[in-house]
Amino acid sequence: MTIPAFYLEIQKFAQENLHYRNVKVRDLFKNYRNGKGLNLSKLGLSAMNLMDFECDIYMFDKDTIKFTPKLRILMDKYNKYPYYIDKTKLVLFGQEDRVLFKLYGSDVDTWIDHMESNL
Repeated sequence: MTIPAFYLEIQKFAQENLHYRNVKVRDLFKNYRNGKGLNLSKLGLSAMNLMDFECDIYMFDKDTIKFTPKLRILMDKYNKYPYYIDKTKLVLFGQEDRVLFKLYGSDVDTWIDHMESNL
């Protein structure tokens, strides 16, 4: 899914539909480097939502969960599709990613353990 054409498709959509003529792929993906990166920015999330990509949204209490850099690195290595993450929200776009998260009871710690053991 995350091939160069995919990144360019989202960039073109943002330029044409969100009226950001000078938007770069790095503006849409927080961690885009060397042709890779899955962590969407708020602008990237808006573009993906307007493009009608299927997603699941999970809300968390910011006092009960902390999305660490370790989790972000694991998600980039393990997941195949873009995701959005902030202090209280996780948005998963890939069907496989969504199914696995649900399979582990939407428990972030269990999900992290699964990702670590399967890399």
